[in-house]
Amino acid sequence: MLGRRELLTLVGAAAAVTLVPGCTSGPGPTPSAPPTPRPASTAVDADRIAALVEAMPKRSVGDLAATRLAPGLTPPTNRWFSGLVFGEQAQPVFPLPLGFALVEGGFEMWLPQVAVSEKAIIGQRTAGMTLTTAGVSSALVTGYDVASVTIELRDAAGAGVLALRLTQGVPGVSVTALQTVSVAAQVPWTGLGVATVGTTSFGVRGGQVSGQDVRLAAGEAAGFFAAPPGVDPATLRERAQI
Repeated sequence: MLGRRELLTLVGAAAAVTLVPGCTSGPGPTPSAPPTPRPASTAVDADRIAALVEAMPKRSVGDLAATRLAPGLTPPTNRWFSGLVFGEQAQPVFPLPLGFALVEGGFEMWLPQVAVSEKAIIGQRTAGMTLTTAGVSSALVTGYDVASVTIELRDAAGAGVLALRLTQGVPGVSVTALQTVSVAAQVPWTGLGVATVGTTSFGVRGGQVSGQDVRLAAGEAAGFFAAPPGVDPATLRERAQI
């Protein structure tokens, strides 16, 4: 049996344990989560936006007139033959390995000579074969696909005279007469249908060759081609499928 002194000692110790902070067996208080930051406002006053838009520079692209394109065809922007369609004057085009340009009364073709420098790779224009037909006064692109384009040469009344077809990868021009015509070169053809301009040999297959002229009946076709260096134009003429 405990005496009075021992009992008072036990009661005092129990009270001391109760008052000591952190000596309780229960969980402590849960810390509160930090406040979520609110995003800064990005709204701009509507009047300020209108003023900024009004202050932006304005440019007019202008009218990209397809002056040499038949009605109903989609303007061929960014094509290898686009230069034939747009602009006041038709530009040379390059259905490599051939170079081609519309000229007064007909067309010219040549083999571009590639020149390489530190800054550019340029296809230089060399001496070409010019082929003209009496009465031709205008040209119109009448059809095209990814690899080829058809150009109609017309007279002053708008009637078709010749239909030309250019195809990428073919070193020549296919010509179909829309009426009886004579296609004249600037130099005479040999009996084998070969002519030389500068250092380039050209050939013709089809039609009736006489001197500088190639006569074609309505509906008749001929192929005019440029022989690459080292290729016999007479041999190429026999194999040409232009």
